[in-house]
Formats: sequence, structure tokens, C-alpha cells
Amino acid sequence: MANQNQLAVREREFPSSSAEGWVVPNLLLPSALMRPTYLKPSAWAEHIPFAFWLVEALSPRVLVELGSHYGTSYFAFCQAIDRLGLASNCFAVDTWRGDEHAGFYGDEVYDTVRKHNAAQYSRFSTLVKSSFDEALGYFEDGTIDLLHIDGLHTLEAVSRDFESWLPKMSSRGVVVMHDTNVRERGFGVYKLFAELRSRFRHFEFVHGHGLGVLGVGPEVAPALCHLFDQQEIPNARREIQELFARLGRDCYSELQLVRSQDSLTHAKEDLDRLGEDLKQVRQALGTAQTSSSTTAKEVAEIRRKYNELFERTTGERGQFEERVRLLTEMRDELRQEVARLQAKLDERSIPIPIPIPAPAPLMAEIVTSPEVGLKIENESLHARLAERFNEIAVLTKILGQTEATLADRNGKVVVLERELAAAKGQVNALERELVNARAQVARQAEESEELRAVVAASRGEVAALLSSTSWRVMAPVRWIVSKLKQLF
Repeated sequence: MANQNQLAVREREFPSSSAEGWVVPNLLLPSALMRPTYLKPSAWAEHIPFAFWLVEALSPRVLVELGSHYGTSYFAFCQAIDRLGLASNCFAVDTWRGDEHAGFYGDEVYDTVRKHNAAQYSRFSTLVKSSFDEALGYFEDGTIDLLHIDGLHTLEAVSRDFESWLPKMSSRGVVVMHDTNVRERGFGVYKLFAELRSRFRHFEFVHGHGLGVLGVGPEVAPALCHLFDQQEIPNARREIQELFARLGRDCYSELQLVRSQDSLTHAKEDLDRLGEDLKQVRQALGTAQTSSSTTAKEVAEIRRKYNELFERTTGERGQFEERVRLLTEMRDELRQEVARLQAKLDERSIPIPIPIPAPAPLMAEIVTSPEVGLKIENESLHARLAERFNEIAVLTKILGQTEATLADRNGKVVVLERELAAAKGQVNALERELVNARAQVARQAEESEELRAVVAASRGEVAALLSSTSWRVMAPVRWIVSKLKQLF
């Protein structure tokens, strides 16, 4: 049935531009009422119905698109070709890196396009990842029936694209240019299209940033001839523009609905994720509070032990210091006594003759002699001096041991003070973590409220869209689309 419909389109007799009456019924083709199966954020969404119409009107053997981005326009062409059962070959040419007008992006855009193309249209559709100039060599002259130019939109770039690809167009060739109604940010498509209107038959839509259609080949399809004829008839031109603008708005409304549903889904996912995060934060907060309580108890115990040891050490230190003072006084007194004895010994020092054995009758005389008495007293002083030196040595040893014990206790006090400082540091760190956790819980609560507001707003947008006048007005069109799906 699809092939019969295509033949009918090609052989169809379209009324002349001077015919009276409403021109839309004579121009409208069933494919224009199809429902798009692929919608991504793009101003091109408003031209999808015309893309469907153009494919049915032209039946292109080779279709090339220069600049596909997310593929909104390209996959609209592919959908019509697939639905109509055409023997077409389609090529999307793009670097998929972006430009100064479309913005720059990463591989995620190409991955999205590649996956959809592989799943739906790979039997007749090919993605050519290259620049427009590099892709020229892949196509022979006179082979392309439909060329869509939607790359960089400066006057220089779009002019180069048109002139370099014009020799590739067939005798039935049609060129489509997007953004013919944009006059900002350095866009120059409108200037080029104004120049080309004097060279080629054409038609221009002003909605959706503008779309220009050029018949560049001498053999123009009948439906396109009829379309080009209406460009110079104001009333007919407005009817056609309004028809496709309304159909385009329906597609855009559906895109908005899809985006609202996606936003609602993402908002719910974010809300669920935030709920999990909030749960984890609360668990962490509980753990931190428990840990903080445990650490506080440990610190209190350390402080108690420290205070006990400090008091005990302070008392022992006082005792040791008093003992050291007494021992020092005793040592000083002994040293003074030793000095006095040494002085006294020095004063009484006299030459002591070497003892010579004497006869026994003389011993009494020797003992009672003054020299012998002095010697005995000298020996006694030496003995007392040696005794005092021994006492000083003992006291010095005791003093050293006492000072060593005192130093050891002081070292233990220092260690305890360090442990106490470390414990205080841990308590302070846990208190900071507790404050941060409480702040995070507060932020999570605020974000949850914001997401709930987003969800409510998204639901409101969906409800408003479903109850809008445009949605109700287009209900008959959607009914026609559902009936056409049954036919095709």
C-alpha cells in the first residue's frame, strides 16, 4: 500500500496556483500527520511534520544531512522513509563535537544518536563522523536528491556548505536550510537564503527559527512545484505556513510533555537519592553522636585519672623537694666540716720522723712525748675526714636517685598532659563532625523541599499542557494520526 501511495503522490495532479478555494486540502499529505517517535530538545521539532511531508512528496533516493546534533531532524526524515517503505539511502554528516552556535559537547551526544540509529534505521542509514568538507569525497556529483544544511550558521560557513555541495545535487535535488529567520549571534543563513531566492524556486516557513526550501534541480516533484507556486500568493502562503506551524506546535507540545515527564522522573529519582543520602547522613549522625558520647566518657575518665595522678605526684614532688633540701643542707654542712678539719689538719701538720726501734725501757717516754700525741690526733682527723667523705658520697647518691625519680614522675605528667590534649583534640574533631553532619542534614532537608517543589511544578506543567487549548484543538489531528497508523 505504501508504494501505491507514493506512486499516487508522484502522479498526482495538483491544481494551479490560480485555482480558487482553500489550497491546504490539495497540498496536505497523510505522512504530515504522523506522530514522531524520536524527540529531543531542538527548535527543529516544530518542522518535523514538514519533514514527513517532504519525504513523501520527494521520495528521495539519497538523503544527506549536514549537521545532525541529537538527530531530531535526521531521524524525522528516517522515520518517514521507514514508514513509507522507500528505497532510500540516508547519511548524517557531523563531527559531533559542536560549534560556537550549537555549543560544544562530548561523546554522549554521538552515543545517543548512534544507539538510536543502530536500533531503528541501520539498514539504510549511515552516520558519517567527519567535517563537511571531508565528506564531500564520499558522494558523486548529481546523486543527492535531498540535502539538509544545518551546520555552522555564519554567512561564510553556510555559503561554503551550499556552494561546495551544490554539484552533488541531482536533477530532482531539493536543499533545506534551517534558521532562515534568525538575525542574531552572527547567524547569516537568512542573508544567503535571500540571495538564493532569485536563483531557485523556493518556499519559506517562519516558525521554529525559520526553514527555507529550495528546488535546485530542473526536475521538481509535482507536490513541491505546487508548494513553490504558493510562495508568491500571500493568502495561500499564509495558509500553508499556518498549517505546518500548528502541526509543528503539536510536536513541540509533545516534546514539552516528554521533557516534563522526564523532569518529573528525574526529580523523583533525585528525591529518592536524596532520601537515601539523608538516611545515611542521619545514620552517620547517630554514629557520630554515639562516638562523641563514648569519647566524652573516655576523656572524663582520663581527666579523673590525670587529676588523681597530678595530686599524688604534686604531693610526692613536695616530699621529694623537701628531702632534697635537707640532703643538700646536710651535704653542705659536711663539706663545711670537712673544710674545717682539713684546715685544722693543715695548721697542725709537722714533720713526722720515721719511727726507729728503741729499747724497751724507753717506750714510756716515747708515748708521752708531744710528737707522738700530735701524730695520733692527726690520724684521728684523717679518719673523721674519710668518714665524712663517705657520708657525702652516700648523700650524693641518694640525692641523685631522688632527682631521677622526680624527673620520671615529671615525664609521666608530661605524657598524661599530651594524652589529655590528644583526647581534647578528638573531642573537638567529633564535635566539628557533629556540627557538619547537622548542617548537612539541614541542607538535605532544604534540597528535599526544593525537589518536592520541582515535582509539584512539573506535575502542574503536565496538567496545564494536557488541559491547554492547543492540546484540545489538536485532538482531531491526533485521532487522524491514529487512524493513519492503522492504514500504514
